[in-house]
Amino acid sequence: VALSNDPGEKGLMDRPPRDPREGLLSRFWLFIAFSALVAFVADFIPYYLVLGWTMDPAVARSVCVTSVVLFELALVFQVRSETKHFFSQGWEALTSNKFLILAVVGSLILQMGALYFPPLSGVLKMVPLSLDQLLLTFAAAGSAFIIVPRLFIKPTKARAI
Repeated sequence: VALSNDPGEKGLMDRPPRDPREGLLSRFWLFIAFSALVAFVADFIPYYLVLGWTMDPAVARSVCVTSVVLFELALVFQVRSETKHFFSQGWEALTSNKFLILAVVGSLILQMGALYFPPLSGVLKMVPLSLDQLLLTFAAAGSAFIIVPRLFIKPTKARAI
């Protein structure tokens, strides 16, 4: 919902319009498939590593869920533009959607509460993570920045009028 409040990308009106007969997701299928693959690997590897290190399924599950949440929070910044990588969008693009910043910060607070606030972590069956486990989840989430939308989204073709 917060992403829907994003201002229009510069140069958006210079692009040809989308074909109205085109399906909603037809240009995005490769992007969705690649994103899902990267997300799976980014979430499975920390789970598998931590399960091997600790032999504790609760810790591994907490690492996996935290990796999923952090990955999606990183990906939301990467998908704000179909043409530019997150790191080339500039500070203004990062701060132009206050609702998105609020949603990401709120989600981070909720996820940390799920890990470190006993009433919430008890209900969700999560356990506190050590600093190295938490850093592993942040590193895994960073893989969201290898997903560059412009490489996977089929460009819009101009249609004859």
